[in-house]
Amino acid sequence: MRRFGRWIARISAGLLVLIVIAAIGGVLWLRTSLPQIEGERQLVGLSGPVTVARDNHGIPHIKASSKLDAVRALGFLHAQDRLFQMESMRRAGRGRMAELIGSLALGLYKRMRTFGLAHLVDEDVKHLSAPVAAAFDAYAAGVNQFLETHSGALPPEFLLAPGAVEPWKPADSLLWIKMMSLRLTSDWGDELERTELATALSAEQISELFPEIDGSITLGATASPRAIRQALATTGVVEEGAGSNLWVYSGHRTDTGKPILANDPHLGFTVPGVWYLVRIETPDDIVAGATSPGFPFVVLGHNGTVAWAFTNAYGDTSDVFVERSDPTDPNHYLTPDGSAPFDERTETIQVRFGDPVVLNVRSTRHGPIISDGDASKAVLVGEGEALALAHTTLLPGDTTAMALAAVQKAGSVAEAMEATRSVFAPQQNIALADITGTTGLISPALVPLRKGGTSRLPSRGWTGEHDWIGFIPFDGLPQIVNPPSGRLVNANNRLVGPDYPYDLGMATAPPMRAKAIELALDQTQPHTVAASLAVQRDLFSLAAQQLMATIDWSVIGEAAPPDLLDTMQKWDATMQGDRPEPLYFHAWMRELVRIVYADELGALFPIVNKGNIERLLPTIQHAQHWCDNTTTPTVEDCNHAMATAFTAAYQMLAEKYGGYWQAWRWDEAHVARFRHVPFGYMPVLKEIFDVVVPHDGGRYTANAGIVSFAEDTLFNQVHGAGYRAVYDLSALGQSRFIQAVGQSANIFSPYYSDLAPLWAKGETVSLGPLSGQPAHVLTLLPGGE
Repeated sequence: MRRFGRWIARISAGLLVLIVIAAIGGVLWLRTSLPQIEGERQLVGLSGPVTVARDNHGIPHIKASSKLDAVRALGFLHAQDRLFQMESMRRAGRGRMAELIGSLALGLYKRMRTFGLAHLVDEDVKHLSAPVAAAFDAYAAGVNQFLETHSGALPPEFLLAPGAVEPWKPADSLLWIKMMSLRLTSDWGDELERTELATALSAEQISELFPEIDGSITLGATASPRAIRQALATTGVVEEGAGSNLWVYSGHRTDTGKPILANDPHLGFTVPGVWYLVRIETPDDIVAGATSPGFPFVVLGHNGTVAWAFTNAYGDTSDVFVERSDPTDPNHYLTPDGSAPFDERTETIQVRFGDPVVLNVRSTRHGPIISDGDASKAVLVGEGEALALAHTTLLPGDTTAMALAAVQKAGSVAEAMEATRSVFAPQQNIALADITGTTGLISPALVPLRKGGTSRLPSRGWTGEHDWIGFIPFDGLPQIVNPPSGRLVNANNRLVGPDYPYDLGMATAPPMRAKAIELALDQTQPHTVAASLAVQRDLFSLAAQQLMATIDWSVIGEAAPPDLLDTMQKWDATMQGDRPEPLYFHAWMRELVRIVYADELGALFPIVNKGNIERLLPTIQHAQHWCDNTTTPTVEDCNHAMATAFTAAYQMLAEKYGGYWQAWRWDEAHVARFRHVPFGYMPVLKEIFDVVVPHDGGRYTANAGIVSFAEDTLFNQVHGAGYRAVYDLSALGQSRFIQAVGQSANIFSPYYSDLAPLWAKGETVSLGPLSGQPAHVLTLLPGGE
């Protein structure tokens, strides 16, 4: 028996050694997925050599003899560093991700097929202007040459997708715009949420949960756009005097006498991040800023003459319509002019590890039916009814890509503003500044004009009462050049005042973040680049201050330790990472939201289980009946709700972090969590691939980020400024940049997450000429097959 046992032990040890060897071999094989970043490489189609010099963070500085050579090189670099991200975007947009991951999230890919994005871009790409089409072709060629010539393994994510990656097509790059537009348009989702709430609440209650947002307005008055363009065309510059977050200062308010433009767009946190930094130098110009893998142009940045920045305008560019089937023929639906046939097509979704799914897609004159096969939406309509989505990004003939290409090469603010004439969607506030001293802002897009104005709920499609009858004329869109104040600030807040003649919708952010930014900016006169960088890191929350001001401390009693309550009463509403007050505040607010709304909403409570102070404040000030607990015979007020929330919050935090509250730290709970796609959704792997860094700030601070109330990511920051830039128009080469995670999506690369600590501390890098020796130099040479 002892001899048998020894043999078992030896066999087990041998198997363990084999497993270890196999694991090491697997890791070594996967490390061959790291791209070549030094030496020489041939690229077909180049007209001359292209130098790619990377700095200490892997940020490429491309030097090429032509624009097309630079774009071809950019496609090659994107594929080197972010191939799976590009593949995921393409497959998601085309509704083909199920081919890789099976039935997981199949509903999402059904929706993409329903939207028909693939059909739209495959047609739109045929109508690009010749120069833009050439750039898309060159970019695709660069991607494909990486695919054709790469040796070794593909990055680890491709273990989910064995087999060759299909060639990149120019139309695939157009999908990036479509996906971003859907991501940034909230109106139709809001309409569906309100419809769901309407199954349990009155119209008055829904209005209270979605209060009208007023307050800070970016453009107090707008000049005549036509007069602006005429003045710029004749004199070259308008005389002075005449978000996400952005602000722009005119030169007479800065220390250099030239404009300063700051921008930090906010999106969900993922690994890899949305943005990829680059500097591109050609004989025509120097372009620097943020690209997004899959798209061939710099999306946010400067071109040596003009700098541009974006915040989301939240314009109402989509509507949900309730369509009613013809009772005599279910293949037809009712319109104001009688019965019309549904447009129908069949989509087949290939599912890995499963049978193909056949999808019958119906569309009406308004757009695709989004309730077919979707139980969560089908329950929102009656028998014989369906929900159709009208969305400007689903319109044929989209020319947004040509607008972005034209902005990148604009020689002045006037040219850049004119270039945006061809934007379809999404509607963005675009702030601009040029080296002559001109500043401006425009909010371009196709914004529908409706018979009945904007609607908070889905509209009856068969009556025509809410039909689109055109779009706001380009000359009538919000825009201004050289504002009299010398400063513009936008943090997704309302753009125009009540005198604006068109309806832009109601989905704007509350004004508290914009006002907090304005307060911070007011501290430095004249304004400087350093001051802009400091404001991007500012931690004061005007919203928290306003909510805390509603507390009657005399009736809070002994809801928590007296010294903790005393500290909270004296708190200055800054979301400082090493302090306990922000943690207790958010725990208290989370409990308060539950106490105020959960009893009335029941199963619908997750819709409002968010840290929306713009909802809580009006409730406490004007609709205190929500504070009553409907499950008890006693009528409670908001003071009682606040005290109860303080108690529950303290008990929860004491259990989680210990009863010595002085040791609590906001940045231990409020970590910035960048979830890897797709391994961040898998046990064990997420601990390896996710990037997590301590962070401060909050939803309403200039250093902004949504605070999660979900159990698995409680208090984590899951959304925020994945990119920050401050453009110095007196010396654009000295502008400052950062993106949140790293340039590479390859876990084996030193550039996978090296930017995350810098980003968390508010530090930045330069995209000016490299000083000293580059970390790596790759020369791309004409030739090859």
